[in-house]
Amino acid sequence: MSAPSLESSPAPGAEPVTIGPDDGAIQLRLFLRLLIPAAFGFGLADGAVALAFRDLSALVGTLGLVSFAVWTAIWCLPRVGRQSTERIVLRLAVAMFVPIFCGGLLVRNAVAIATLVPLAVALPYAGRRTMAELGLAAIGLAVLVAAATDVVPVSQAVPLPIQTTLSVAVMIASFGMVTLLIGQFAARLRSTTQELANVIDLSTQLAQTLDPREIGDLTARYVANAIGADECGICYWDEGSDRILTYGYYPPERRGAVDETYLLADYPATRRVLEQQVVLIVNDNDPLADAAEVAYLHSIGQHAMATLPLLAKGRALGAIEATAHRPDFFDTRKVRLAQTLAAEAGMALENARLYEELRHQAFHDSLTGLANRALFQDRVEHAVARRPGDESSLVAVLFLDLDDFKTINESLGHAGGDQLLAAVADRLRGCLRASDTPARLGGDEFAVLLEDLRDESEATHVAQRIIDALKPPIRIGATAAVIATSIGIAATGPGEDGAMELLRNADFAMYQAKHRGKGRYEIFRPSLRESATASAALEALLRGAEERDELRLHYQPVVDLTDGTIVGLEALVRWQAPGRGLLMPSDFIGLAEESGLIVQIGRWVLDRAVRQTEAWRIAYGLDNLSVGVNLSARQFQHPDLVAEVGGALAGSGLEPSRLILEITESVLMQTTTATIGKLADLRRIGVRLAIDDFGTGYSSLGYLERFPVDILKIDKTFIDGIGERGDRPVLARAIVQLGRALDLSVVAEGIERAEQVRVLRRLGCTRGQGYLFARPLTEDELEPILARGSVPVPGRTAGPTRRRRVNPPVDDADGAEPIPIRRNRGVA
Repeated sequence: MSAPSLESSPAPGAEPVTIGPDDGAIQLRLFLRLLIPAAFGFGLADGAVALAFRDLSALVGTLGLVSFAVWTAIWCLPRVGRQSTERIVLRLAVAMFVPIFCGGLLVRNAVAIATLVPLAVALPYAGRRTMAELGLAAIGLAVLVAAATDVVPVSQAVPLPIQTTLSVAVMIASFGMVTLLIGQFAARLRSTTQELANVIDLSTQLAQTLDPREIGDLTARYVANAIGADECGICYWDEGSDRILTYGYYPPERRGAVDETYLLADYPATRRVLEQQVVLIVNDNDPLADAAEVAYLHSIGQHAMATLPLLAKGRALGAIEATAHRPDFFDTRKVRLAQTLAAEAGMALENARLYEELRHQAFHDSLTGLANRALFQDRVEHAVARRPGDESSLVAVLFLDLDDFKTINESLGHAGGDQLLAAVADRLRGCLRASDTPARLGGDEFAVLLEDLRDESEATHVAQRIIDALKPPIRIGATAAVIATSIGIAATGPGEDGAMELLRNADFAMYQAKHRGKGRYEIFRPSLRESATASAALEALLRGAEERDELRLHYQPVVDLTDGTIVGLEALVRWQAPGRGLLMPSDFIGLAEESGLIVQIGRWVLDRAVRQTEAWRIAYGLDNLSVGVNLSARQFQHPDLVAEVGGALAGSGLEPSRLILEITESVLMQTTTATIGKLADLRRIGVRLAIDDFGTGYSSLGYLERFPVDILKIDKTFIDGIGERGDRPVLARAIVQLGRALDLSVVAEGIERAEQVRVLRRLGCTRGQGYLFARPLTEDELEPILARGSVPVPGRTAGPTRRRRVNPPVDDADGAEPIPIRRNRGVA
């Protein structure tokens, strides 16, 4: 991974602000400021000797030393800090051989140590090969100067004391320069060693934690101390919200001076650092500096800032923001050191992020982001354990199970079901405090942990808030899905054993809520355990009831409100449970739906109802007699429903139009393509479709035209108030008028009083059923009424009675035994 480039321009197109030189450049500048006057001094000394004694060697030395001093002053010194220090040093080292050679002609005995000066200059910067080449050049130079004696004889004009003095001076100067360079090199080695120690120490410290905040604080402290910055912040880039979060700050007492988080959009220069992975230097003396960055510096009382990206695996996780009071504080060495430390911090933050992600996945549901079962149980255990001993506060668990979710999930498809669960989780969060813990335990089961409650009523308020929040339809694509939930509540109290008992109790209460009608909550009481045990036993007993001939069908007539003629029947199932007597649908249908047994039971009801209706139709000459069979949501979603209906009709001989399948409004609210397609398939085989309990669900009026339905059955709740205390039947009238507008038949359910019949006839509703005409009857009880063909209707003369015909054999297409008209069913 390449290091981020150094850049000091805070805005695209701006001229860069000069970054101060590093320590190497500073040391080189100090050395040159000593070298240039020394070269001039020795050159002038050689020149004076050459003039005084007319010596050629001294003249050559003068030219070489002065030329080198001029070149160094004009070319080298201005480039220090602006160009590569290594490049300048290597050229300087090579150039130094010229004055050494020229001066050596006069003071040959000083050449040995003078040749070490270029080596000492290049030592901190050059590689092994370059140093070897420079060493060979120095040896060659010494040999060349020594051999030059034969070419250029030792001057006899210059007195020996002067030559000795110059030689000693050269040796002292050379030794001093070498000592200075070695001292600078040693200082750089110590600095590098300290930097390496800082990196190793930081790496060691970071390896001991996976807490992002602790990583931030450690990195901020090490960076600030290593480069000498006054303050340092470690920031994390939350790309989702496009915000910068402060993970660490040094010194910690100054943390309150900076914002914990800020929008990246307000700081475009910082965005460049992250997106382009560059290093940015800003000081408030620069007129081109980003105004937002300068304003930030002034807000914390600083004048310069270096912003470096925190990188891991090629992407920016965040940034290091080091600040200083001195505007020209930041140099290349400090920035490079900060980058080295940033690389360690970046990898540590990435490891912490991966750890947090794995930890989150281990303890959170991936679909909803809520706590999972393991984390929820742990939270409940801790909540129960830290309760005060004086029972001054309660801990409560709410156990939620979505009603009929399997049916809805099958209609929406698994992707749509996942969206629904995520939407439920969002609504659940909106009902809770920040201190509450919502969880998804699996499938369509959710739970909530409530702590520090004064009494149970606070838990019930939360439960009701959740139930109300889930009532509005949830939009899944083009579908408006309606979902409800049953909630069990269990709170701690005297004698509670612990967290597991609390969870079990809430589960018991939830099942009780389902058995009592769904879409409600129940508070756990010890008696519920017995109820749950009884439910489990009842479910086991219900399995195979249809095979053991324990199911019974009762029928309630549907009559013409004008003359009492029986125009249809509604088939209603009962269960003759061994040792329990005759059970009503409210006692076992909910259990059958939850367990899936409703599919087998529904298949039996359909087959029995159409066979018996066809037998009655033939026996009593009731050509227009129809039968209504209720379909549960789970039955409707069963993939073989259409085939089973067609098979039942074929086996009974009943005309398809004589079968009415009654579906609740909540099923039709799942307006998926599959739902509409199944309705269309049923209509294609000729059966009629009715919406049962119409008006009790969330309004589906906007979709009625899309559904191929034939009949609206007005729910009993809209009939009950008719004729009482002068109430006006507003809703009943609206449903009748709606049926007319859509060319649908309307049937009133639950008619119990004569005045209800009169009002319904006046509204235009011509068909109804209820206890006023007949309660649900056994087959034996119903046959005398069918033989008459009608029932008395208040204010009207009963329709003509029908002469009972002899029951002919029923031609059973599938070879099943014909159903006799009279047979003792053994119904209690």
